[in-house]
Amino acid sequence: MSGRAASAAVSSSGARTPVNARVRDLLEQQAALRDLAVAVAEMRAPEVIYELVAKQAAAVAGVDSGAVVRFRVDGVAEVVGSWRMGSKQVGTLIPLDGAGHFEPIDPLSPQWPVVAAAIERVFA
Repeated sequence: MSGRAASAAVSSSGARTPVNARVRDLLEQQAALRDLAVAVAEMRAPEVIYELVAKQAAAVAGVDSGAVVRFRVDGVAEVVGSWRMGSKQVGTLIPLDGAGHFEPIDPLSPQWPVVAAAIERVFA
């Protein structure tokens, strides 16, 4: 059974328990990774891969759009892949205005609302 078929089976069971939700999330993530692995194995062009990453990441995160951004050494972010991003298409350059460094921030951390607001301003 494929990840999507198994996800549909979990969804159709009717019960919306935390375990079922977690299993569904894991199945959707695995399906997204499989789709990406197939595209890489087929040696698709980088821009196709980046768009697929943006699309799959948005789907897994449950949001309406996504982007893959390369942070360049000259203080500019470059959109290298996007899905449903409106004016922020591939090749868009975003000045970072003196940002010193980047590091992952846990969405559960107290800093996340500040980071999320900054991202919203950039991609608005």
